[in-house]
This record gives sequence, structure tokens and C-alpha cells, in this order.
Amino acid sequence: MSISQFSPVQRELLADLVLLGIYSDGHLAVSEDAALNRLLDAIGPEGAPEREAYNDDAISRVRRLLEIPAAVEARLFSSAIIFPDAGQRAAALHAVNQALNADGKITSAELKFHARLKAALEN
Repeated sequence: MSISQFSPVQRELLADLVLLGIYSDGHLAVSEDAALNRLLDAIGPEGAPEREAYNDDAISRVRRLLEIPAAVEARLFSSAIIFPDAGQRAAALHAVNQALNADGKITSAELKFHARLKAALEN
């Protein structure tokens, strides 16, 4: 399944997961930011003003989540509900993995995030 087939709710969650993943190590590499922008452009609305607002909303949502660790965990575990079939889960995990690998390395914090997401999607 392609992420272009995701519903608006699934696209929002995917944006959150990618942001949470690349922010998990406290460092945003230029290549990670570029991968994030490509993803947000692919799943966001048409038109520059709408896309910019979509991107800003995603970043604001994730910043709020990062203030409360339990909120991050809740967002991770909502993945299994919002991505109900295996194809959707695989596509979401692949998109997150691509973003985490954008800078050519995955930190231990990013590996932990990926493992937590994978576990959430398998439940």
C-alpha cells in the first residue's frame, strides 16, 4: 500500500510518527529535515499556504506530545488502531524508517523509537 492512499487521519498520524522519530535523538539533521519535508509535501494538501499550515500544525502537535512522555506512548499505540491492516502498517513503518535513515545513521534513541513503534504496530 502507498501512503498516498492513506486517509487524512492516517496521514496526520504518519506525520506525527516521522516527526517523533526524527526528534527522538534531540538532533535534526539537514537530511532528516529534507526527508520530513518531502513526506509532508507528499501527504499534505495542495497549495503552498495550505501545505505550510499543515506542516506547522504537525510540528506544533508533536511539540505538545513531546512535553508529556505518556502522550507519546499513547500516540504510538494508537497506530495499531489507525493503521488496521498489515499493508498500512508496513507502509507507515517504512516511511518512518526512511526518515530515520535520511542522514545515513540511526542513533540509539532513534532505534529505541523504531522498536517501540514496531511493537505498537504488532499489537
